[in-house]
Amino acid sequence: MQNPFIVGRQFRPEIFIDREKETAFIVDEISQKGNLVVFGSRRLGKTWLIEKSLHELMKTDRYHCLFFDIQQYVTLSFFVADFVNKLYQTSSLVGKVEMFFKNYLPKSATQFSFSLGPSKIEFKTKSEENLHKVLVEILQIPESLASEKPYVIVLDEFQELVMLDKNVITLFRSQIQHQTHTSYIFAGSKDSAIRELFLTTSSPFFQSMKHLHLMNYLPEASCRDFLNKQFYQSGKKITPDGIDLIMNMTEGHPLFMQLLARRAWQKTEYVCNHKVVFDSLQDELDANQYEYEARINLLRTREQKAVLFSLSRNEKTLYNAESMERYGIQHPNSLTRALLQLIDIGILEKIEKGEYRFTDLFFKEFIRQRFLP
Repeated sequence: MQNPFIVGRQFRPEIFIDREKETAFIVDEISQKGNLVVFGSRRLGKTWLIEKSLHELMKTDRYHCLFFDIQQYVTLSFFVADFVNKLYQTSSLVGKVEMFFKNYLPKSATQFSFSLGPSKIEFKTKSEENLHKVLVEILQIPESLASEKPYVIVLDEFQELVMLDKNVITLFRSQIQHQTHTSYIFAGSKDSAIRELFLTTSSPFFQSMKHLHLMNYLPEASCRDFLNKQFYQSGKKITPDGIDLIMNMTEGHPLFMQLLARRAWQKTEYVCNHKVVFDSLQDELDANQYEYEARINLLRTREQKAVLFSLSRNEKTLYNAESMERYGIQHPNSLTRALLQLIDIGILEKIEKGEYRFTDLFFKEFIRQRFLP
């Protein structure tokens, strides 16, 4: 029997949990021919949310939707080639290579080639300046093809493309601001980088599109229904106290809930209860022990450890005199520096002013069990 809890797999609509408001927001904005920037913490289901929105759009049969994971491209030229290739595959000119080449391929490219089985377009160019001209030209192709169907183009982890070539953001802005039949969704998980690219006054994209900041975990009621349903439909059951422990440990975080439920399902013969979930949690902590101990060894200051230990206890008053005395902290500024350092290395994230949380909830539990009295 196949485990019903999926981790790291391609989007499947039947196991998508909630996010109804966020999905409706994206679909509505695209329906109005707008562009969007979607950003938020890693592992919160940002990519699945976008794919769910594309799924809803494609059900209407009114859009071509293209998804690009920017992290897979080593250079800008690899992205350009893949962009053209996917446009060709979604156009009505599939199988009519000569016509597609004649009408749509960039004139600035020094060489284009086409290979069969499966079809793949590649190109070569001699200079960075020429590559920029090619990028400008290929960004015009979706608008040219829009008489068939408008395009929705998703650029996931867009900040990685900018890291490959800092000129990319200006080139994108110069083209998409004039397009009326193509919508773009720029997405990223590096909060500071995305804010700098889209939300600062110096950015070419400032105030040019709506944005969705994904920070919240999933609603508890939706998670409980999902857990019950997945166990039941796979021929097993989960008790209320089993669900309680999963929710207490994962707080509705989509990835960590799936991870713990997946391991608990594997350990369950017929009924998953509190003990099965607890044992599964210990297995998860043991499996990650080496990585978690390595993170602890990265901590260089007393203040960094104090911050993590305090947050592991769910304390809300780290800056008061009693807490600072308990941890031997002399000045509140040193705590602020420690928080910023822990955010910079990806152990913590800021929710809002004065509120922080672990990016890995199992690491939080590891600290609580192994280091706190």
